[in-house]
Amino acid sequence: MSNKPKVFEREERYMVVKRSKLQASRNDEMEASEGVYRAANFGKALVTAVVVEEDWPEYPAVWGMLEERMTGYPSRATQERAADKARIEGLERLLRNCRLELKDWMRSHGQDIETKEIIMAIDAALAQQEKKP
Repeated sequence: MSNKPKVFEREERYMVVKRSKLQASRNDEMEASEGVYRAANFGKALVTAVVVEEDWPEYPAVWGMLEERMTGYPSRATQERAADKARIEGLERLLRNCRLELKDWMRSHGQDIETKEIIMAIDAALAQQEKKP
């Protein structure tokens, strides 16, 4: 048995019609006969589903979630989010260390307005980042 990860391939399993994109007369016809048509032609093939259109911002994330579910491995999007999070955390640590170094410098060299403004800007950036989920 091979330890190679499964390759995720997208499949076109469903056909979805968006009613608002149909011509008005076709939509009216569809609504009028929908119940009978569904029962006669589809029966158990009818499913309840969530549809995410390609131009929605959630579209790539949904494909990533499906890929993870089907392969058992994190998708590229998840890996990229984790890498971004690690970079942000590293930058936050760097800012905190810079802030401490500047405060030490101010204690030994005296306060100047420019250094104080830099510390205030760092504090504001860190506070803004802490507000994010």
